[in-house]
Amino acid sequence: MNKVKEKVLIISEVFYPEIGSGANRITNLVIELKKNGYMVDVVTSEPSYPNKDIYKEDGYRDLEKENDIYTGSNIHRVRTSKVKRTTNFFIRLYIYINFFFKSIFSIIFRRSKYNLVIATIPSPFSGVLGIIAKIRFRCKFILDIRDLWPECIKNVGLFRKNKFLLKIAYVLEKVIFKFTDSIVINSNGFKEYINKNKYKKRVVFIPNGLQVSEIERYEKIRRKTNKHRKFTVIYTGMIGLPQNVTSLVRVARNLRHIEDIEFKIIGTGIQREKVLELIDHYDLKNIRVYNPMPKNKVVEEVAKCHIGLAHLRKDSAFDLVIPGKIIDYMGIGIPIVAGVEGYAAKVINDSESGLVVEPDDYVGLSKAIMKIYNDKKSYEYYSKNGMNYCLNNFCVENNLIKYIDLIERVTRRNDYVKKNRDVCMESLHQ
Repeated sequence: MNKVKEKVLIISEVFYPEIGSGANRITNLVIELKKNGYMVDVVTSEPSYPNKDIYKEDGYRDLEKENDIYTGSNIHRVRTSKVKRTTNFFIRLYIYINFFFKSIFSIIFRRSKYNLVIATIPSPFSGVLGIIAKIRFRCKFILDIRDLWPECIKNVGLFRKNKFLLKIAYVLEKVIFKFTDSIVINSNGFKEYINKNKYKKRVVFIPNGLQVSEIERYEKIRRKTNKHRKFTVIYTGMIGLPQNVTSLVRVARNLRHIEDIEFKIIGTGIQREKVLELIDHYDLKNIRVYNPMPKNKVVEEVAKCHIGLAHLRKDSAFDLVIPGKIIDYMGIGIPIVAGVEGYAAKVINDSESGLVVEPDDYVGLSKAIMKIYNDKKSYEYYSKNGMNYCLNNFCVENNLIKYIDLIERVTRRNDYVKKNRDVCMESLHQ
């Protein structure tokens, strides 16, 4: 007699086909769970970042992946208010709350029984939904943390002035932690913070990453793609307050006397207009800003460039995170120049995949770019190191096996078929 398949409920605001490391992480987890015999349901929102209209374009859909996701799964998409996603704190808070209230009914009135619920945050309200599901279905609860919410908002507007509201946020966080059976973090920088809350034994580090097939495809694209005639420095992703991309505009201004160097920015966010205004104000001809693109097109653009830029403004909260673009740059195989501190700086330095300077130091960023520009050997050195480090440390296949192992322990399931844990290393040595 065959054992009844175990069921997992995943609660995540972001999911396929949305772009971004958070959506990719959860989408890959759903596919891997199904491969390992789990039945998976997902409560998520309609794709809306940076806006809903772009998902009508074919470039944002992967038919093969859709078949893996939708076959045998119940993907419930909550219709949230038509508010444009930004990095504005209060708009994001409204989106979080809106998703929370519209998801409650989907969870409470479900007839299915679940063995496990996985809720992913930065939104603390998704964590609360996880608690509700844990109680409703009397199941285990894994919290997947992508950002430490109170830490990220403690220096923002109302919370800077109103310590009472911030205290409520920290209390809510502790309540969520208390109800978990395990806490998954995507940045080792989060570990010390969570350990302070006495949940050390529950914490498991499983980083974001790239699939071996992605890294191999990136390498093929990089080899086949002709580099831009000019030495091109690229920034991809959010153009928000945490990233302070205006510093990169000042780098472009600082190096505009060198005709052979140009800058590209691909992305959107609350600071996009300010960036465009600065470019116009300084009358810069060596920098261009492009709208968001499907990931495959972004990869092609990055592969044509010579340096990948990353930046986070100086704030202790950002010492704990690593921007997804850093992992992407490594996988694509271009040197990194970053204005970051903490965990992100440690990863770049340990991997020897690029150069790190202090945040908001546009002079230091300019010097780092010039160092690689003037030394072709360093370019090859950083490129190779980044790719190798990505395969060894940010391989999705190995990370997902680790995730499945965790789920096995949490749910105490005994019939898990062991997989080949060396898939990434074998590919590396082929």
